[in-house]
Amino acid sequence: MPRAGLDAESIAREAARIVDAEGLGKLSLSRLARLFGVASPSLYKHVNGFDDLITRVTALRANELADALTEASVGLSGRKALESIARAYRSFAHEHPGTCTLIQRSPAWHSPRKNKGGRRHDAHHTVETGKTRPVDEQNETYAKASANRFRRNDNDNDNRHNAADRIVRIVSAVLMSYDISEDSLVDAVRLVRSTLHGFVDLELNGGFGLKRSVDASFSVAVALLDESLAHLSQLNLHS
Repeated sequence: MPRAGLDAESIAREAARIVDAEGLGKLSLSRLARLFGVASPSLYKHVNGFDDLITRVTALRANELADALTEASVGLSGRKALESIARAYRSFAHEHPGTCTLIQRSPAWHSPRKNKGGRRHDAHHTVETGKTRPVDEQNETYAKASANRFRRNDNDNDNRHNAADRIVRIVSAVLMSYDISEDSLVDAVRLVRSTLHGFVDLELNGGFGLKRSVDASFSVAVALLDESLAHLSQLNLHS
């Protein structure tokens, strides 16, 4: 019997659950259809293929991450704010390991965004690497046929990009208390992002095997990040 309340959000949430529990490779539209007790074509009334599904999952989790970082940074500045958002990011990644990685690597974020005037929006938070994944082969024919009657607008892409913008704005607000120049702000955001994501990615994938507390090492990493940010304005580097 089909599950009640089938809609795009419920499909995206179930997809996100699968990605977090088992990995992106275990997600497929046919599997979702079975879980919801419907035929695969029924999903296309709500999502426009696999790429659209990934866009929705990414937007869902990116907004949740933005909420977590916002809550963590309220009323704080400088090192305390940095430590708080670092802990929040690490906690979120542990709770959502698959989709947190997806937020960073989503191929849809690889292409610069186009605004309504047709110009590209080269946001500095755009992910610079990624691989695409095709729509399920068994549903590809139906997906192409249904595209003529199901035209998704740019709201989902906008939602995804708006969530990414929120994350960058939150991190940027924290970094402003380090007296970082506007020219160096992009470098600082990338430094924070690569440090936190790199550490957590290694941690989640068993990359730390030495007999030393990972919690202690994370604290050291954040402390060194704080020191680096404090001295960033003193660097005399030319792009």
